[in-house]
Amino acid sequence: MDDELNLEELKKFWDAKGEKITIVILFLAAIGSVVCIVLGISKWVEGAEALGNNAGKLNEMASLGSYLQGSTGSLWALAGFFVVFLAFLIQAIQFSEQRKQFKIQTDSIARQNFESSFFQMLNLHNQLVLSMTDVDPNKAGADVAATGRECFKRWYREFKNNPWGIKVIRDMDGTETYENIPKTSVERYLAFYYLVHQAEFGHYFRNLYHLVKFVNEAEALKNVDPEKEYLGRRRYTSLVRATLSQYELLFLFYNCASSLGSEQFKPLVKKYELLENFNDADLLEPEEDWEFYNDENDNKPEHGA
Repeated sequence: MDDELNLEELKKFWDAKGEKITIVILFLAAIGSVVCIVLGISKWVEGAEALGNNAGKLNEMASLGSYLQGSTGSLWALAGFFVVFLAFLIQAIQFSEQRKQFKIQTDSIARQNFESSFFQMLNLHNQLVLSMTDVDPNKAGADVAATGRECFKRWYREFKNNPWGIKVIRDMDGTETYENIPKTSVERYLAFYYLVHQAEFGHYFRNLYHLVKFVNEAEALKNVDPEKEYLGRRRYTSLVRATLSQYELLFLFYNCASSLGSEQFKPLVKKYELLENFNDADLLEPEEDWEFYNDENDNKPEHGA
């Protein structure tokens, strides 16, 4: 485990500083090669001057050759090594740039594919909401039906104004008595969900959950910096939140507070603060209901001011 962490830290360090380090080494190698060449030339000139008028004598020329081989030859060989090393570094830099350009192109294609899928899913979700209808059986005429997001407003009033007991007893005079009345807001929501609107809410929240989950798990949004990755993902979940009406947020609150969404959906709702700006004054019990969002390690409810 420690070795994996060290390798990861080394990779992060090299990604951040590798290019600068390579340029410094390249500069030093260039200086080293020039210095070796200049020193080699100076040693050659020095040997030639020492030979002087004895240039025609073979034994003197042999001595000069041995001298140049030990001084100039060694320096120029070292200069040749620096030149080869420079060529290797330049090739490595070019290869690194090619990799960066390829990664940029790959990331760009992946991001485009993600955004295309995301906006298609977001559009499908909005189409799902707009296609919703609700008919009030107690009314007649043109205003009998609600469509789109107006349905959530009507459903929430229905939810808030009824106790949603499990059993109804009708007296002789027609009055209705509710038994097994839920004690908490979440119990009332579950009764409302199962007794009246399971078909609509089930489809709606499954679709919304998979939309947020898609953003949370998208490979295209990964980043070596966790903070930047979170902000990148939250940019898209904020677009999802912007499409939700006050009444959708209220039902989202109770759905995630209940057993229907507490295990999988609530962590994502809290992580991306989807309930950040909704008006909690419309909750059945504003103070008590936030307790359903308190986990054991939380110091306070995670909701907006």
